[in-house]
Formats: sequence, structure tokens, C-alpha cells
Amino acid sequence: MRSSGFLYVFALCAAVLAGCGGGADTDAGQPAGAASAGVETKSRSSDRTASVTATSAPSAADAATAVPVGRLLASNCFHCHGTDGHPNGGFDSLAGDSASEIVKTLQEMAAKSPEDGGIMRAHATGYTDEQMWQLGSYFAGQR
Repeated sequence: MRSSGFLYVFALCAAVLAGCGGGADTDAGQPAGAASAGVETKSRSSDRTASVTATSAPSAADAATAVPVGRLLASNCFHCHGTDGHPNGGFDSLAGDSASEIVKTLQEMAAKSPEDGGIMRAHATGYTDEQMWQLGSYFAGQR
């Protein structure tokens, strides 16, 4: 049963990456869409890491439809805490909580030992302080 949960998370992550265009290389060795977006790439053959540099500024239309960073980060929280911070089950509601309280809680979770922190420790240790504030601000703005 545990492996089916892993497969669900893996499939979810793959879908998110596919939706944002991440993770797929074209035959030319450039990330998908790089040639049409005016993006230069450099690749090291030893580890296949890519450094992407934009050669043009995003258009006004792109800026108008951009998803806030806090919401993108919060997509990791949606399964348990709900897309708007209102969970369906027995999880804590995050909607309308102050950003500082959410950040404080995340920092406390990140500081716990692996045995005591559970899944929230795993999530919290993955965020920088700036990302925690972006998450907190997103959920604080939900009503």
C-alpha cells in the first residue's frame, strides 16, 4: 500500500513538471521550447546540467497571466490543506492565518528531528526562509 502512495506522488510531480515544461529535453539538447522562446542553453556533457539565460524580456501578456510564486509553492500543500487553504478532512486550515504564524510553524517543523517531524518536516526543510514567507503570504490572502 505504501508504494501506491509513492506512485501517486511521483505521478503528481511528473504532471506538474510536464505542465510547466520542465524536465524534457529535445533532440537538439535544448530544453523544450527553448528555440522558440529565444533562450540560450549551455550544457555540460558530464552531468547534463543546463544553464538557461533569457535573451528577451517577458511580454506584458506573460506577466499578466503569471501565477504568483507563493501559489506555485503552495501546490505542494494542496492535497492535505486544500487549494484555497480550506481542507476537506482533518487537516489544519491555513486560509487567513497570518503569514508570520505560518512561517513560524514551518520553521518549527523544519527544526524537528526526522522521527518527530513526520511529513511536515520533510516539506518544511525543502523551503528557504523566503519561500516560507511566500507560502505564508499566499495562504494569509486566502479567505
